[in-house]
Amino acid sequence: MIADINKYRKLDKELAELRQKHADLEKDLNEKISEITAERDQLKEQCDVLEKASSSAIVQQQIDDLKRENDELRQTNWKTVEQLDKCSNSPTTSSS
Repeated sequence: MIADINKYRKLDKELAELRQKHADLEKDLNEKISEITAERDQLKEQCDVLEKASSSAIVQQQIDDLKRENDELRQTNWKTVEQLDKCSNSPTTSSS
């Protein structure tokens, strides 16, 4: 009978230790989950910022390309106007 009581006490003590280990592990797990969640949220914010920066860079590149194309068209237009002016100012030869 005393042996059974001692076994019961030993099992009760082991159960208490296991419960404490379980509680500690659960606490550690929850802390790690919180850390990982916070890190994920931070990385998501950084990703959003980088995506916006990338979009801004793409838009800026398109703007620069359009400006360059516009400058080329202006130069072409200016040359065409100069040629037209030369043609209109040149004396025409007419036989009378």
